Amino acid sequence: MSPETQYPELRQVVTMAEAARLTFRDPKSIRYAIDTGNIAAVRCGSIWLVSVRSLVQHFPPPAT
Repeated sequence: MSPETQYPELRQVVTMAEAARLTFRDPKSIRYAIDTGNIAAVRCGSIWLVSVRSLVQHFPPPAT
């Protein structure tokens, strides 16, 4: 069984590095949004796990 099948809730989070890459932002911008409470995230050791839902709400995808 793959981790995606076994733990579907992990699809709802990305690392801070992934969040920066997906939004075309600097990781410092993502960290600032976390620190100011605009993006929900939790630190697990040295890695930040960022809520995809709050990321999209704060940094919406560009309109096409």
